[in-house]
Amino acid sequence: MTSDDQQSKYAIHAACREGQTNVVESLLYADPKLISLRDDDDRLPLHWATSYSRLDIAQLLCERKGVDIDAQDGAGWTALMMAASIKHGDTLVDFLLSKGAD
Repeated sequence: MTSDDQQSKYAIHAACREGQTNVVESLLYADPKLISLRDDDDRLPLHWATSYSRLDIAQLLCERKGVDIDAQDGAGWTALMMAASIKHGDTLVDFLLSKGAD
């Protein structure tokens, strides 16, 4: 797989990391199944949004059908665990708990 293929394959992950809410919305509109796309580390878009403290994107993702709020990445981390481990992650933790994260 070329680096261009990697970038397009994981565009939603990059947009979640970089806080590009409009890009995330557009990608999900074009292909709603991207909500459950895992990268090479077995991370979902929600994992990336949470680990980079992107509350607005986490909210957007959690509104979508098909999001698995308790999904684990390849290392066994959930979005809630990631939020609890980051500096100033309290708001994200509260949000994820309000959505039923365990």
